[in-house]
Amino acid sequence: MRKKINPSRILEYFEKYLRKDMTHESLLETFGGPEKDLGSGIHIYVYTLEDSTEVWIGITNVILYANHMDKDQHLLKELI
Repeated sequence: MRKKINPSRILEYFEKYLRKDMTHESLLETFGGPEKDLGSGIHIYVYTLEDSTEVWIGITNVILYANHMDKDQHLLKELI
């Protein structure tokens, strides 16, 4: 049986719905809770994608940056 893919855990979903003006609340509504929160003050939310890459989102009141990272934490693409 094939594993059902969670659409919010594919890069294209982040590329389509991620906006610079998102608040903390709208980010969580759109993408759900992150797997990790690395930051303090500036939160760095880490979302693990279906292909084992990650989206790192730096956020305070609004999104400061969003990056697509490989499994070794190398930048693949700047999303914001």
